[in-house]
Amino acid sequence: MGMIAGGSRARSFRTIFATGALLIAAVPNLAAAQERGRITGQVTDQATNEPLAGVQVFIARTALGTITNAEGRYVLVNVPAGVVEVRVNTIGYSSSSQQVEVSDGQTATADFTLATSAVALDEIVVTGTVGAVERREQPAVISSINAAQEMERGTSTSVTDLLTAKVPGVQVTSSSGVSGTAQQIRIRGASSVTLSNEPLVFIDGVRASARMMSDINIGGQGVSQLFNLNPEDIENIEVVKGPAAAALYGADASAGVIQIFTKQGRPGSGRFSQTLTVEYNSLDQHWTPPANFARCTAAQVAPTSTSLLCRGQPEGTVVSDNPLDRTGAFDTGSMKSVGYSGRGGGENYGYFISLGYDEEDATLPNNSLDRRSGRVNFTFVPRSDLRFEAGVGVGRTESTFPINDNNIFGFLGGGLLGRPTTVQMDEDGEVVGGFYIAQRDLDAISSIESGITTLRYTPTLQAQYTPLPWFTNRLVIGADVSRTNGTQFFPKNAEVWYGGDTDTGALEEERINFDVYTVDYLGTVSTLFGAEDQFSADLSFGAQAIVEELDNIVGNGTNFVTNANRVIGSAAQITAGQDYQKTTQFGVLGQANVSLWNRLYLQLGARVDQFSSFGEEADPFFLPQAGVSYVISDESFWAPLAGAIPTLRLRAAYGTTGRAPSAGASLETYEASPYSIVEGSTGNGVQPDRPGNFELRPEKGTEYEAGFEAGFANGLLGVDITYFRKTTTDLILQVPVPPSSGFETFPFRNIGEVRNSGWEIGLRGTPLRMNNLRWDFNVAASTLDNELIDMGIVEPFGTMNRFQEGAPLGAFFSQQILDVDTENGVVTVTPADDLRFLGNLLPDFEGSATTTLTLFNNLALRGSLDWKQNFKIYNNTAQFRDRAFANSELAIRRDELLTDEERLRRYGPFVDTNGETVSYTQVNEAYIQDGDFVRLRELTATLTLPGAWAQRLRASGASLTVGARNLALWSDYPGHDPEVLAQATRNTGANTFQREDFLTVPQPRRWIAKINLTF
Repeated sequence: MGMIAGGSRARSFRTIFATGALLIAAVPNLAAAQERGRITGQVTDQATNEPLAGVQVFIARTALGTITNAEGRYVLVNVPAGVVEVRVNTIGYSSSSQQVEVSDGQTATADFTLATSAVALDEIVVTGTVGAVERREQPAVISSINAAQEMERGTSTSVTDLLTAKVPGVQVTSSSGVSGTAQQIRIRGASSVTLSNEPLVFIDGVRASARMMSDINIGGQGVSQLFNLNPEDIENIEVVKGPAAAALYGADASAGVIQIFTKQGRPGSGRFSQTLTVEYNSLDQHWTPPANFARCTAAQVAPTSTSLLCRGQPEGTVVSDNPLDRTGAFDTGSMKSVGYSGRGGGENYGYFISLGYDEEDATLPNNSLDRRSGRVNFTFVPRSDLRFEAGVGVGRTESTFPINDNNIFGFLGGGLLGRPTTVQMDEDGEVVGGFYIAQRDLDAISSIESGITTLRYTPTLQAQYTPLPWFTNRLVIGADVSRTNGTQFFPKNAEVWYGGDTDTGALEEERINFDVYTVDYLGTVSTLFGAEDQFSADLSFGAQAIVEELDNIVGNGTNFVTNANRVIGSAAQITAGQDYQKTTQFGVLGQANVSLWNRLYLQLGARVDQFSSFGEEADPFFLPQAGVSYVISDESFWAPLAGAIPTLRLRAAYGTTGRAPSAGASLETYEASPYSIVEGSTGNGVQPDRPGNFELRPEKGTEYEAGFEAGFANGLLGVDITYFRKTTTDLILQVPVPPSSGFETFPFRNIGEVRNSGWEIGLRGTPLRMNNLRWDFNVAASTLDNELIDMGIVEPFGTMNRFQEGAPLGAFFSQQILDVDTENGVVTVTPADDLRFLGNLLPDFEGSATTTLTLFNNLALRGSLDWKQNFKIYNNTAQFRDRAFANSELAIRRDELLTDEERLRRYGPFVDTNGETVSYTQVNEAYIQDGDFVRLRELTATLTLPGAWAQRLRASGASLTVGARNLALWSDYPGHDPEVLAQATRNTGANTFQREDFLTVPQPRRWIAKINLTF
């Protein structure tokens, strides 16, 4: 489908791009004379006197800044002569500042000692607001993850691992245990039926793609472009959950924002440090597939029978077979990873370079993940008022996938749906058979080649210019360019492995070009006023343009002469198709921050957005924002309470965000339809597809949140609590049209409303801190109440995952059992038009707990638990084995293992209250099961080698980490893994509202060993 609307916005984008380039070019003479000096120093931990690496050091109201090295040292150059304010801050510590006098040509010294703080109100956050501000100034919740520390001491191998069980209100669910498959990310639940509920992703301020590809037939397995990112390159991650997204990210940020910041150089350091990381993972499936069962018939027990297990047995004998276990389908997998990075800088520049290589062979045949990555980031600070940051990341990911997950012809489908009675002895004396289709055994399934390769570039350029102490400009230009190729090949064979034309060879090729371009300008004016300068104000203004372009070409070929010539052009039968979409978003924004005595802050902002998705005539989308933050513990009247609660901040925020559909959603569309009047000839025709709706608007999310942060025990313990309530109006739903209209697809209308609300609680601290012993912990928990309030004129739709007023989105429904008559052997259920609610799709309570015990400042022992409660999962694997295929032990021995009532509840027969016979497929109460679980997510030990030991390795520093991921699971769920999604195929539409375990591989256990060497 082509998209024509939005041409003027594309021209606007080009204009802004050119203006930005001219702005950089027009910067005043860089060599202007100016008295300058240097500042150097060291940042250490107050309690242990150990150096702190990765601490941000900067001079207020300038473009000068750097980070500390492994020894905690820093250098700031080109510092204007006079008195300047040097500030330092890092996650988990209180910030600090000093007034330093700098003389021309001289070097001043400023050392800092930072105290551990569980409530770091002075920490700098840059996401969700216009310009970097201290956390105390931001009324809405911004959550931070120290990715560099997590990678050094944890077991994460991807960006989504870094997000898992780290932030309250952020839910990450694996699609399967197959390597390379994507996770589903939800921030504060789901609030749209037809549009994406996935958060936006930004890398260094540039919109990035997190789209999922699953177009080649690999079952329910999806592939996310987040796997292209090397987590070793990431410094920290910030997560925006609600109102904070309104001004900066606008009318497409209703599902939240994830901002990824990569590692930068160290301007002024004058030295170069290198890090070499070597890691090995062992993947253990630690799961034995259930066996298949059958009863032997008279023909199967006969002496002439080919049934190896039944021949010679009494009729009715129960036999079993486990073809996946017997053929050794699962093996021990491995991941080998090597990473190199260099970091340093000169007088007025800094740089970071990295190379990474990961090679993972998983537990199933034809499953691998190879990732090659590289990154170069360069910082240039020619003057104290000017800073340039440029970078480019390059990644290539090659993944191969088994035919599996939501596929009855895949490994688990073939193995778990097989029949023991088909097990035979072949002419070579080998045991064969037992699979669902006799010909499609382990070798046949393994021969299918499915792979996805993505090459990705993410260039960025950022300029910060502060011509006056009270006026700052920032310009960001960047892109995310990806080229993806998906291939699936069924080799030509004579064994009739697949059936039909596929046995003569079949090839599908898909090429996807997906590009995202970003231009973002922001200006900020700051001032002090009042008799004692007690008031401060920042007025920010800016504009942002984002263009997304998708070009997708797919081709299919069947009937090949030879497997060696496997290109579509060599196939006897060829089909092809193409899809093209282009959308443009343009927004202007403004925000004012006013503070009193640096403790009471008021924030007001607004943004106006326009989307090409809605055509040229669509009205702009207005997004207001407001908030207040009050550090009440800074007031003099708080002094009597300061001993018990030294830190307390109250906050409240309001914001409006949106969500826009893909290109062409508002247009009247048609599709080609060939016709024939004379036999043997065809003409080019057209038929209606979707009626247009030029009044279509974005979905509008209005969110309120309020909470507080409090510190106890001199800042060693902290708690933050937030209540949020989000109402999504103008919900976009498809409204049925009469068949007589001629349109095949229902149009989109703004007619619905959804509400999400809940609590988020964080508890962190360092309750024990001595010279050789330190204990840190972090506990996070959240609740979620989701309800579809209004559907307008649209009738409830969906059967098992249903959309109905008064219920959560996509909640589980079924014809409910009303009575079990064991005497007459019949079960009465509700009619088909009276489906009953059975449970939530998403957990309404989840949490995590991480604890770290550090001994002698060298050995860190860390463990992490996470849990989810009060949600259901459809155990379709058990349903298929019990009822559709009747090859489970429960199905074969139902009379022995089940009571009369239990047997009737599962197998029926079923009738409704009107006396109508009901198919068992409509009564799934027994298989919509509790998914509550507690998982030991992570357990590690990290030893930091003493300096003398590291020097023996010719390194300045060394650490060794050993551990495990997914070590243990506690759950009453009778299936394989309650934390999987059998159909994670798309990130938009109602089909994402499925939580189903259907022939899905559980998550493997990872044993990890990693060494880091610094030179």
